[in-house]
Amino acid sequence: MKNKKIWVIAASAVSVIVVVVGIFTASIFSKVNKYNLLIYPKVKIQGVEIGGKSKEEAKNILNKYFSNEISKKVIKIKVGNKEYDLKSEDVGVQVSFDDTIEEAYNYGKSGNTLARYKNLEKEKEYPIKVTFDDNKVNEYLSSIEKEVDKSAKDATIELKDGGFEIKGGSDGSKLNINKLKNDITKELSSDEFNGEVVVNADMETVKPNVKEEDLKSINTKISSFSTNFGTSADGRVTNIKKAAAAVNGTVVMPGEEFSYNKVVGDTTAERGYEKAGTYVGNKVVEGYGGGICQVSSTLYNAVMGANIRSTERLNHNMPVSYVGIGCDATIAYGYIDYKFKNTLKHPIYISSYTSGSILTFDIYCNESDYDPSVTYKIRGERTGERTGDKYTVNDYLDTYKDGNLVDSEYIATDTYRDHE
Repeated sequence: MKNKKIWVIAASAVSVIVVVVGIFTASIFSKVNKYNLLIYPKVKIQGVEIGGKSKEEAKNILNKYFSNEISKKVIKIKVGNKEYDLKSEDVGVQVSFDDTIEEAYNYGKSGNTLARYKNLEKEKEYPIKVTFDDNKVNEYLSSIEKEVDKSAKDATIELKDGGFEIKGGSDGSKLNINKLKNDITKELSSDEFNGEVVVNADMETVKPNVKEEDLKSINTKISSFSTNFGTSADGRVTNIKKAAAAVNGTVVMPGEEFSYNKVVGDTTAERGYEKAGTYVGNKVVEGYGGGICQVSSTLYNAVMGANIRSTERLNHNMPVSYVGIGCDATIAYGYIDYKFKNTLKHPIYISSYTSGSILTFDIYCNESDYDPSVTYKIRGERTGERTGDKYTVNDYLDTYKDGNLVDSEYIATDTYRDHE
């Protein structure tokens, strides 16, 4: 009888345990199932509680909260003594919630029921994702750059009354646009919305290309060459004087390349050039700027006389009257240029002027780049080869020492056509 009583008590206890476990299990299932379509209770996004909310409800809450916060964010950009306010709305700053909400919604919902139940009590927070219009940022920073950048001013030199007058240049400044862009991007991408943020921009010093001390080294005429335009019509004379004036005073630094077309520009009527005879094929026709090739050819001979080689040069189709064959340099703006690189150790100064019907180019440099006992002269020599109305000319640069020819350097081979 006693054993039977014990068995009844044990059975009753087991029944109670089963009932309790059943109730607990049912409670777990109930709580877990409650959040099947909701975000777990202790989940936040950027500090905003969205636990127990559906995805749509969470999105509405976040939109309402952060749309107001975004509009308040301002990046104050300080550039020297200037300030610029970059508002988030100016560059299309937006907060993207969809992916983050989806991630928050799926949190804790993997594994068995017990594991999911435990996740209901765990705190979890997700950051928001900020996007902006990169093109608008570039445009905004570009406008600042244009306003604050200051070009360096080159020192200048002018030949006056047989001497040089030099004026010093000045430093410029340039916004470090890359660093500023990185700093701005970092702030715009930040998930912190603290109203106003200050970003200090860096300005870099820009030194002038031509410095006063460089120009002071110019002290000696090292080459000169002249041509005659006495038989030229008035329009041609105007063009020669105008193009020569454009080149006059040009400084070419060591290693720098001179471009005739860049310095003189297009010879249009709007720029004051007149019609005059010019070569087209093997004919002479009227065209604006006729005569400027005499300027480029005179300069070519003066530069070669300074022992400086051409990097681009082409002869005319037919011989010209103002220099010998192989000694000319034709020009056609946009197509044919005359260029040379200053291979000397110091800057060169180009002086050009007309006196009567004589056009002269003088090349100045430092006395250490000049040996007064040595002179250079370009020369063309016909090869004897001919094809129809065309013949070839080999160009040489002759070197004279104390008036005696000591070297002839081959420069180029030109092809000419006979005049009609």
